Amino acid sequence: MPIVVAPHPAASAQPSASTSSGSISYQTIYRGLNHQHFCELLAEHEQLQLSVASVRRILRTAGFGSPQTRRPAPHRARRERMPAEGMLLQLDGSPHRWLGPAGPRWSLLGAVDDATGEAVAAVFRDQEDSAGYLVLPRLQKKARLLAECK
Repeated sequence: MPIVVAPHPAASAQPSASTSSGSISYQTIYRGLNHQHFCELLAEHEQLQLSVASVRRILRTAGFGSPQTRRPAPHRARRERMPAEGMLLQLDGSPHRWLGPAGPRWSLLGAVDDATGEAVAAVFRDQEDSAGYLVLPRLQKKARLLAECK
């Protein structure tokens, strides 16, 4: 059954469609095109000015969805780790009831070395705040000094 595309009768502002055959078949000449491309070719080759929404509505009513589905968005690319230890510390905080449901709600602030993935410092705070994040590099430095003394 050929699918005939013609302007919507209520669209009086649009020019009437007239081609050599009187109708345009989506299944024969324009098989496999998505709705946007089909609409562009109708305007270019058939002098039929229809909106993409009208063409989409007509084709969907006839049971033809767009044959080309959207591609999924590309997954974010992972960046390369820093080449040397200590070049970048990643800081993050996690509020939680660390001592059980009845315990206080603390934020655990942590620093992870980007090059090694090693947790280099962590501290519990009442809340996640700038002062806590400023403590982390000092704790990391103290831990490094203690490790060198051993």
